[in-house]
Formats: sequence, structure tokens, C-alpha cells
Amino acid sequence: MRIAIVGVNQGVIGGAETYLTWLFGALLGAGHQLAFAYEIPSVDPARAVDRGIEPLVRWDLQTLSRPAFLAELTAFEPDVVFLQGSRDEALDLELARGFRAALFAHAFYATCATGWRVHQIPQREVCSRRFGPACLPVNYFRGCGARNPVALLKLYSRQRGRSDVLQALAGTLVASEYMRDVYVQHGVPERNLRVIPYPAERAPDPVPPAPSSSPSRVLFLGRLTSGKGAARAIQVVARCQRKLGRPLHLTIAGTGPELERCKRFASKLKIETEFTGWSAKIGAWSCCAQRTF
Repeated sequence: MRIAIVGVNQGVIGGAETYLTWLFGALLGAGHQLAFAYEIPSVDPARAVDRGIEPLVRWDLQTLSRPAFLAELTAFEPDVVFLQGSRDEALDLELARGFRAALFAHAFYATCATGWRVHQIPQREVCSRRFGPACLPVNYFRGCGARNPVALLKLYSRQRGRSDVLQALAGTLVASEYMRDVYVQHGVPERNLRVIPYPAERAPDPVPPAPSSSPSRVLFLGRLTSGKGAARAIQVVARCQRKLGRPLHLTIAGTGPELERCKRFASKLKIETEFTGWSAKIGAWSCCAQRTF
């Protein structure tokens, strides 16, 4: 098959890009012909998701005009255009209407105005609403994540545009039964939905790990964004430290837009914290976390 993959980042930023690094190798190994279009080029070639992947047709959407990209994509003659959720919903819609397109919904694409599907008021609670106009007032009295009305309207408009994409797709892929239920709730026909879990890099241990010999060490592993919980992990460690009456050591393996805030927070709460950043070391953390911590 000839498969054109369209995503946001060429560089590894988080889980969606990590998935692509696996996907490219798997599809090439199966004999498919691939092309890759991305909205944001990687600033570090060593962290590009397509590093070492050949043969591969590449399109940088920052330097290529929309008509030129569509012309080159048409010339590639893809059997499938595999969308990863572009920032430009108009691009996704044009591709879904013009080609046989499938979407991997890595996040709440077209199903939440602010993208989190979580209420904060009166307490943190998963949202079970169907996305629609009522989300605009609900955002304010349930605390859904957008305080600025202009920002909220922009987010809402983007998700409304993405709703049109859902109707034009040939198929939608998700990684869990929960996400499948969300998209069924939003009108995606069950026949067009597939649950394909993310690949596991390492098989589970055949026996449970031995009790930790380092009961004072805590690990947070993940991208540092407001919804992933790194700041909450720092707060919880501080609370446990006070309750236990002894210091705890927190390792935060990952990076993201919340990095500097987390550093300030850890310093303010006097938590001994190591920030390892995003590197090859993260792979080691994920493989040995159960055994070490």
C-alpha cells in the first residue's frame, strides 16, 4: 500500500510522535511505501521521528504551499491518508474529503472544547457530555480549562471544524475502549471505529518485582503539560514528606511547557527533585522503573 501520514511535529514531542517512530519502521518492514507531511519541522535532527527512515517522501508544510502540497500528494497516489490530528482543521477536512483518510485520535479530537474532557469545579471529574454549544457556558461554571473568552471561542471553533472531519473520514482509530466509547457518543459509526492499543516496547515481567529498597524515591514519567500531573506529583510528594517526617526524592523524567513551572514549584515546596529531561535515559526509566523505585 501507499500510505501518506500527516502529523503536527517532525520532532519527538510526546506520545503521538513516539508512536510514529514505531509506526514508520513497522510499515516499512511490512513493505508499504510511505510519505510524511508535518506542520512543524524538527529543530534537532537526532530527535526527528523519521530519522533514518528510507525510502520516505517528506513534505514540510511550513515551506510548501497548500496547492503545491495537494498536487504532490495527489501525484503520490496514496491508498490511505493517515491523519494524526493537524493543528489546521481545514487541512484535515480537505484531506478527508479528497482522499481515503483515517484518523488516529491521540487526544479528544472534536470531542471537547478545551481538549481535556475534565471538570475542575466543584471537584475534579471526567466529563461525560457530548461536545456542543452548551460546552461554552459549562466551561465557566464547571472549570473546563479556558478562562479567557477569546481563547475559548478559538478552541471551540477549531473543535467544531474537526467535527466536520469526523463525518468525512473513512475510519477512526483509538488506543482504548474508553476512547472508542467517546467517539461512539459523538456519532462515529461503530463499523468505522477500531481500537488499536499503542505498542508496548517491553513485555511485562513474568513475576512481580521485589519490594523496593529505596522507599524514599518517587518517579514521575511523562510529558510536562498541565493535564499530565507533574505539578500535582510535586504537591503530593511535599504532602507525603510532611506526613512521613522524612525527606523524599522525586525524579521527573520528561520535558514540556510546564518544565520551568515545575522547577519553581519544587523549589518553593523544598522537594529534592531531579529533572532528567527527555533523552535516551527516559527509555531506561520506563524499563527499570518497577525494579528501581
